[in-house]
Amino acid sequence: MTLSLSRTYFLLTILYLCCLPGCGEKSYDLQLAVEAGEIYRIESDFRLENADIEISQGTDSTTGSQTLTSREVLEYDIYEAEDGQPLAMKISYLESWQKQNLQNAGNVPEYSDEISPLQARTLLCKKSGKNWGSELVGSIPTPEQTEVINTLINPWPADLAPDHAVSIGDSWVVTGEALGRLIGSELQNIDGELKAYFEQVIERDGTLCAVISVQLDLSGTQTTENNTRTVKFSAEGLTYRSVSDKIDLESKLSGTMTTRISEEIPSEGVLIMISQGPFTFRETTTKTKY
Repeated sequence: MTLSLSRTYFLLTILYLCCLPGCGEKSYDLQLAVEAGEIYRIESDFRLENADIEISQGTDSTTGSQTLTSREVLEYDIYEAEDGQPLAMKISYLESWQKQNLQNAGNVPEYSDEISPLQARTLLCKKSGKNWGSELVGSIPTPEQTEVINTLINPWPADLAPDHAVSIGDSWVVTGEALGRLIGSELQNIDGELKAYFEQVIERDGTLCAVISVQLDLSGTQTTENNTRTVKFSAEGLTYRSVSDKIDLESKLSGTMTTRISEEIPSEGVLIMISQGPFTFRETTTKTKY
């Protein structure tokens, strides 16, 4: 009788423990697997608001503020796919631009608009082995277009989700080359990480979504012939990923961006600009199939 009671107590204890939050949670495979015939439209909006700037050249220096707004709308038309990854696709640059307002102390504000040389153009991208090749559709690329195309080492964005099923309460880290592709940056020498945490599953606008919180700490550089740019991000955000389509319906990020630009100006010397201020980023993804 004593043995029977002990066994019953043991089974009841196990049953109680497995009813606690986190035990036996349903797992979700959130990793995107693309197929030929799918089109992914990604819209990204970035804004750096009233950042403090310091500009110096030799013994001269000045301070001011900087506001930067950029927008990018890309469509990825998947032609060929294998094991859930694209092998051939067209990328249409529907929008790709940025606007800047630079205010130096005591000077008239400087406004600048910059449109990507690839705006309203389409690239054909194919993968051979581990390498991607990209070419402009319909014309020979200009030197400016070639410069941008050459930065597309891997034109397909990295996936936030890990390559294994996850449950509510799980966390993971994105680093290295995948982190650079995930944020869609042209930076090199990327250092840092993105920490992701699976918060919960909710219904949002009629779609079951995994809510993933992220913390980003990243630094990187971008170097051209006479210019070196170092960028640091420290931010937090949320992503709402469709459980069925496995795309990020909406991602939001906010934090602080610090930029240091060093530019060699012929006959004038080195100009240095340091900028630091709050930024926001929002991205949405939709998927259609033909």
